[in-house]
Amino acid sequence: MITIATPSGTVRAVPSEANPAGALRYRLTGAASGTVHVTATSSPARWDRFDAVRATLGSASARERPAEPLVRIRGRAYQGNTVRVLAHSADVPWGWLERDLVDADDRPAPEQASQTLTPILRACAGDYAARSDFARLQHAARRHDTPQLLKWLGAMISHAERAQARWLAEAEAFRVQAVRSLAAWSTLACWFADRPHPVPALLLAADRESLAHRAEYLQK
Repeated sequence: MITIATPSGTVRAVPSEANPAGALRYRLTGAASGTVHVTATSSPARWDRFDAVRATLGSASARERPAEPLVRIRGRAYQGNTVRVLAHSADVPWGWLERDLVDADDRPAPEQASQTLTPILRACAGDYAARSDFARLQHAARRHDTPQLLKWLGAMISHAERAQARWLAEAEAFRVQAVRSLAAWSTLACWFADRPHPVPALLLAADRESLAHRAEYLQK
């Protein structure tokens, strides 16, 4: 059992046995009630490294897992999660990835509720990461989440490839337009040199709609 001091009072958290996905559920009593779901997860910076721990209030990130009781303070339920990035010390701000905490109606949690929920999430995440069987839990979480991560990665790569193809096509179109604009400017300049006139002078002026300007920015 973990005992956690919060602005709302003392909270006690009792962990369950780990499930096949390497996750634990911490049952809360005292100033807060409900369940905190904790599991190993991929690093925010490196999706293929499971060197982070995610602590979630109830069912906010249950995904395929069964929904759990949301954490309540004075009868009001809250959602949100905290990620402990193990590559950094817990004493530095970047050792944690904090999410905005909201109530069940998606409204921001009051300041005291946030100040109560944050130490609860951090304490449960810290307890999970300090377990003697943490390496086994990491391995189970990795096996469970890898198919989902690969599916996400495949979709991300496909989207990036489509975007790249679109940008390359646009770049080629702009290059062609730039060449044409420059050729038109050169032709117009020759005409103006032979027969000065206000109209070609206006078209040759260096303003935003000029051929010279179009040739310059389209190339970029």
